[in-house]
Amino acid sequence: MKAEITVSNLYQNNSLMSFFFRTQAKESFEELIDAVNESNEEIFENIESYSDDLDEIEELFYNESISDLAEIFNLTIQ
Repeated sequence: MKAEITVSNLYQNNSLMSFFFRTQAKESFEELIDAVNESNEEIFENIESYSDDLDEIEELFYNESISDLAEIFNLTIQ
């Protein structure tokens, strides 16, 4: 069985987020949401257009700084 999970789904469901993201990655995700000017929907679209591999996205959030994540996902920090 396959399930399609979007970044928006992760953001809206803490249990789902905790299942796929380690604590540090989850905290970086939340910090990025708070730090950028774009709407949540635009943030989600930019992340999803970068990659459809959730493991790759989680690794980025785990390893990269907020400023690097903003650059990677083409977002503007406030």
